[in-house]
This record gives sequence, C-alpha cells and structure tokens, in this order.
Amino acid sequence: MDLDLTYTLILILASTGVLIASAELLTLRAEFADGGLFDWNVLRTLSRATISIGTDRSRHLVSHSFFSPALGGRALAALLLIIFSNNSGLSTVCVLVVIAVSIALYWRAPIGLDGSDQMSLITFVAVAIYKLFPGDVHIAQASLWFIAIQGCLSYFVAGIAKVFSPVWRSGEAVRRILSTRTYGSSVAANLVSGRHAICVVLSWLLMLFECSFPLALAFGKTGFAIFAVLGILFHITNAVIMGLNTFVWAFVATYPAILFCAISLRQ
Repeated sequence: MDLDLTYTLILILASTGVLIASAELLTLRAEFADGGLFDWNVLRTLSRATISIGTDRSRHLVSHSFFSPALGGRALAALLLIIFSNNSGLSTVCVLVVIAVSIALYWRAPIGLDGSDQMSLITFVAVAIYKLFPGDVHIAQASLWFIAIQGCLSYFVAGIAKVFSPVWRSGEAVRRILSTRTYGSSVAANLVSGRHAICVVLSWLLMLFECSFPLALAFGKTGFAIFAVLGILFHITNAVIMGLNTFVWAFVATYPAILFCAISLRQ
C-alpha cells in the first residue's frame, strides 16, 4: 500500500472526527463562560499549573474569549485537511494547528475527555512527524507503525481490562450501560432487560473482539478486513446507541496504518 495514500486516508478520517468534535463543542461554548459547566473559576483549581491564572485579563482570555476562536481555527484546519490533504505545505500547517489547539483545549477543559480525544491527538502527532520530515521513508514507516500499534493496543487493553472485571464477565456491565441516561438507550435497554444470557453473550463477544484485535496485523489483507468490518460495525453501533460518534472517526483513522503494516508483515 502506498505511503502517501495511507497518510491521506488517515488525515481525512481523523480530520473528519476533529471537525465534528469542534462543531459539537462550539454549540456548547456558553458552558465555558462564567457560571457554565466548564467555568474556568472551577476548572483552574484542578491543577497547580493553572490555579494562578484566575484574575483580570488573563482569566477572561482563558475563560471564554479564547474558546470560540480557537475551536473555530481547529475546525477550519480540519476542514482544509479534508479538502487539501495532499497539499504538503498547507496540510503541515493545519496538522500543527490541530495539535496546538487540541493541547490547549485539553488544558482548558481537562474533564470530559475520552479515548477518541486521546487517539486523535496521538494520530495527529504521528502524522506531524511524517510531515516535518518529508522524503524520509524510515520516519514515514515508523510513524505508521506507531499509529497501528497504538490502535491495536487501545482495543487490546480495553479488552483485557474488561476480562479482569467481574461486572463485565457476568454481562451486568452491558445491562447497566444501556440503562444509563448518558450512554444508554431505552430501546436497547428494553431489548436486554430480563435477558441475562444476551448480556453475557454480548459482553464476551466484545471482550473477544477487543483482545484479539492485534491479530489484524498478523494475517494480511484478509485478517485486517475481518477486524476492520467488525470494528466499524462496533463503533457505528456505539455511535447510534451511546452517542460516541467521534470514536468512529478517531479509531477508524488508525485502520489505514494497520492495513499498511499488515501488508508489510506479509511481504
């Protein structure tokens, strides 16, 4: 698989996720003002590095004025990456903008982040290394391996953690999650209500899928295709039921790297 094509696919998928996440946060920008859910007067107390930034002009800048322009800049950079991912100079600048704003936003609002945020940032950092050293095949391949291994490990670690949890092994975690207001669904909750066997089967199928995901690297295109289809179905299901729509783009963005590495191992 061609290196440039692989990075183009990664950028388009990852940037789509960043664009969606930025748009969602922009709709919640009022929550970052004084008195909002993410009021800086409260969040700055979570770290010694930020507790001193709390008065006058500096507080106002970090609290709210910075928020909308920064998110707007990140959204614009992500959109440009989707459209002009093959433009070396422009895409490099946009990748760096996404990284810088993402780090600043994580510092500004350290709560409420999830695995998609972390995976997205990791992917963009790896792409930035590739962009900053154009023409170096070894760096390009190493960055893809980093993304691929990180993607496989994210599934594997999540699966292992579930295996060691009695709540997951019993299937109870499935029922509880689907019954919550934040991540649940009344339709899904009704489907598993009183059906303990279904919860157990779903739980163990998920654990088996996550724990075995690194095998996507071992069996070439065929093995990758199987895990890719299962992974996409898994994330789309989570997006529909649990509202985790950015997970689809953040994690599927690692799939081109996994495919590249899977093919490389077979050659």
